[in-house]
Amino acid sequence: MEKPDVRKNRTTQKIIGVDPSSKQPAFCIISDKGDIINYGQMPLQPLAEWENIIKECDILVIERQFLKQWGANNSGNVKGLITLVKSVGMLEALAYLNNVKVVNVTASQWQNAMLNAGYKAKRPELKRLSKLRASEETNKTIHSNDISDAICIALYYYRFTKYKKL
Repeated sequence: MEKPDVRKNRTTQKIIGVDPSSKQPAFCIISDKGDIINYGQMPLQPLAEWENIIKECDILVIERQFLKQWGANNSGNVKGLITLVKSVGMLEALAYLNNVKVVNVTASQWQNAMLNAGYKAKRPELKRLSKLRASEETNKTIHSNDISDAICIALYYYRFTKYKKL
């Protein structure tokens, strides 16, 4: 049995940007005019809650993870990477099941464009700049690294596809 498409009668598109996490991914939904509709963070389980917000959107933009950041010289571990990859897979599967286009972006893509930070910027500086940029875009103070990243990811995709530049 085919699922009804909740987007069928809508005249505008919605984009959801997601900063993945193994426990509480963050999201930001924007309109095809670049207006921020909603943002937040919620547990990965139950998946039905994620499906409800993903199926309302036309495009899921999610940050791609790299093995390099989980290497022996980093604080990450294999178990954490496996859990994170599973969570990304679950969110992408929900998008595919609901005919939502999936786009992967790298951290360096959106950070270089949205934060004007070079490749040599360290993680704490990137997180500070992300919160600052998200706070400017929402006119509210954003305290969460994950939410600020999700806001920047969604806006990066919108601006890159609309203007082919930032």
